[in-house]
Amino acid sequence: MTTSLPTRKFTKILFLTVLLAFVSSLAGYSQYVIDGNYDATEYSTGQVIVVDPTASGTCEVEEIFAVVKEDVFLLGIHNGNAGNAIFRYYFDTDPTIGIDYEVFKGDTVYVHGADRVIQIQANDGSSIKAYTWDGSNWVIDNNGITAKVGDYNPGDKEFIEIMISLGQSSFYDMCDASNDGEIHLATYASFAGGSINSKTCYKEFVGMSIFLRGVITPEFAEYCNGDNTATTFTLSGHWGEIRMAEKYRR
Repeated sequence: MTTSLPTRKFTKILFLTVLLAFVSSLAGYSQYVIDGNYDATEYSTGQVIVVDPTASGTCEVEEIFAVVKEDVFLLGIHNGNAGNAIFRYYFDTDPTIGIDYEVFKGDTVYVHGADRVIQIQANDGSSIKAYTWDGSNWVIDNNGITAKVGDYNPGDKEFIEIMISLGQSSFYDMCDASNDGEIHLATYASFAGGSINSKTCYKEFVGMSIFLRGVITPEFAEYCNGDNTATTFTLSGHWGEIRMAEKYRR
């Protein structure tokens, strides 16, 4: 999706700041609805990473899809098989805080600076839990996160769909100007039998960088008195709508 911004001629030096105003209120929750099933059209504008093309077990992930819809982030996970495993997905959303590893029954899982975890039982979307690292412990924080389990192919029950609000006080706050617009899915670990109080049955580095903000081209510049400033700015790879451009003079 591409949005163009025409500019006008000004007699002073002009600075442009693009304000992104979103269709839905970022402080609330989206009206977007998920059904738990893989839909190629739904994820066609997003990203995909093949984690293990030969995945066939209940504890394994084959591929992961990520896309932004309206004011939510959708994460689609195609498992190797249906079953009762618990999965923990480790995200790095803040480079200033996080942990390097966790240990389960003597098994070390390297999580590469993760500060967020989403945990879910592969056959029960209502089991989803989200955690934030507070510097000492994982603190549960399910605000704005829901999930459903469905099918990758009809009837296989191999797909998990997770919906994450991108508004304030959610998994990732797009209104915080200090955020760089990226989140990183570092690692996943899985546990058989529906309990993380057992040794991991599978763990794998994912290394998926998910980009949530668009790019404006060309770069903004100063426009001086007498210059012809007719310019088209293009915003690509974004979510929401551009409603207004602000002008500053000095």
